[in-house]
This record gives sequence, C-alpha cells and structure tokens, in this order.
Amino acid sequence: DSGAVTEGEGERLFDDEGKPGPALNRAMEFLKEFQAQAQAGAALGALLRKHDLLVPATVAVQDGEDRKQIRLEGVAVVDEKRLNDLENELFLELRRAGALPLIYMHLLSQRILPAMFQNVNAAAPAPSTNSRATFDESGEEADSFDFSRL
Repeated sequence: DSGAVTEGEGERLFDDEGKPGPALNRAMEFLKEFQAQAQAGAALGALLRKHDLLVPATVAVQDGEDRKQIRLEGVAVVDEKRLNDLENELFLELRRAGALPLIYMHLLSQRILPAMFQNVNAAAPAPSTNSRATFDESGEEADSFDFSRL
C-alpha cells in the first residue's frame, strides 16, 4: 500500500522466487557497511574517552562579513595538547589500535574546515575571500584560524 512501492515501474525488490533483487541487495550491503562503520566509530570514541583526549567544542564557520555564521554545538574534538602529552605506552596503545591515522585526519580536518566551506560557497554570489573558523571549548570567543592566506 506504500506509495513508494509500485507495480510495473522501477527496480524490483524481490525476484520471481521471492529472493532479494539487486536493488534490495545493494541496500542491505550499504546498511551492513554503515553498521560496521558505526561500530568502529563508537569503538574509536570509547578509546579517545578512555584516554581523556576529547574536549567539548563549538565549531563556528563564517564565510565573509555578509554571510551567516554556522555554529555546531555539542561536538567533541581531540585535544592535540593532551594527545602530545600522552605517556608513551598509552600512545602506543592508540597506534596498535589503528587510531592514529584517524586522529591525525581529525586534527587536520579542524584546520581545513573553513577552506572547505569557502570552496563550497565559491559558486555562490559574492564569494568570500575571508573564511574563519573558531574551535572553542566553552562556546565563548576563541582562537581563530584564518585560512584565506592558503
């Protein structure tokens, strides 16, 4: 009875024998992969919390003076100083778990987020040449990273 299911048009969910068709198989594979990645993300988060590497943050991105600021609240970021101050054995635990590449990609992403927003908005009217992002643990004014010089 669903409007999303029709007869005659579209791709079949099941074949003549009642087995999943290609579209349904693709959807199920996507969901399996999504679940596996969600579990891996949860495990990484647990490891980062175990070593007290996450700090609450507000991410604010503003593209130029006339553009609206976008604020993401309730996020957590890896504290680079805490990571660098880890005892060697704890750092090795992160390495053995395969977490270091993900942590370093996360740290890099914090720095390139404004440039990414600038590139996305480049086709918009009056594109900005001054993108700024603020990563702040308290929601108050924090250090700003100006990537317009990249």
